[in-house]
Amino acid sequence: MAETLDSLAEKISSLASSIDKRFDAVDERFVAVDQRFDAVDQRFDEIKAELRTEIEAVDAKVGLVLEKMDDLTKRDIHHSIVHARLELRLENHDLRLKALESGKTTA
Repeated sequence: MAETLDSLAEKISSLASSIDKRFDAVDERFVAVDQRFDAVDQRFDEIKAELRTEIEAVDAKVGLVLEKMDDLTKRDIHHSIVHARLELRLENHDLRLKALESGKTTA
């Protein structure tokens, strides 16, 4: 059963052709996978852009909240000062009333 050189050459050629077809199929799969990766990368870029927009909106809202908090803090300080003055005036008023009342009892 000795094979001739021609039959061996045919088998090798057929095998090489089969291997080439398989490599072509693998190359096509790589192209398809590359396309899927490109689609995923594009989606990530879209999500990053959306997140950037959302973060900027939140940042602006946080800035507004901080401004309002600053305003409220300033108002609170002002009200505390006014309240302290009022308490002092009331205390002085009470002292004057007591002085007047004690003057009435001694007179």
